[in-house]
Amino acid sequence: MSETIDFDYSEAPKSWINCFNETCPLKNDCLHYITGKKIPNDKTWGYAVYPNALHDGKCDYYNCCRFVHCAWGFNRIFNDVLHRHITDIRREIKDYLGGHSTYYLYHNGKKLLLPEQQQHIIDIFNKYGYKDNLMFDGYKDVIDFRE
Repeated sequence: MSETIDFDYSEAPKSWINCFNETCPLKNDCLHYITGKKIPNDKTWGYAVYPNALHDGKCDYYNCCRFVHCAWGFNRIFNDVLHRHITDIRREIKDYLGGHSTYYLYHNGKKLLLPEQQQHIIDIFNKYGYKDNLMFDGYKDVIDFRE
């Protein structure tokens, strides 16, 4: 699997743990090993999984590589919203996401909404009676770096 995954190493969290254990039987599906193979040439140090984390074919740090369907942008989702609800819905979304600045990071695609965040925002629209055409501006499948 690791040979077919194409991603930008900068997507990994700064404190991400890489693995270099060539003998691990789980390496082809493990995100720690996959990222270890994709480290850019200018990165010369960082966190690593030690080979003794592997016991009887099982690793203490094994993290199955999986993708998550993320979203960004709020223009489309507000298309059918009545003017009288826009301010209240936007305020609730900003409160949920952590404020005005963070809202615009998600709106402009600088940050991506995880599926559970998408659902929470859709639930806000549902609370106001909006159930149809609740689509974000864009979607992207990204590697899920959550442990």
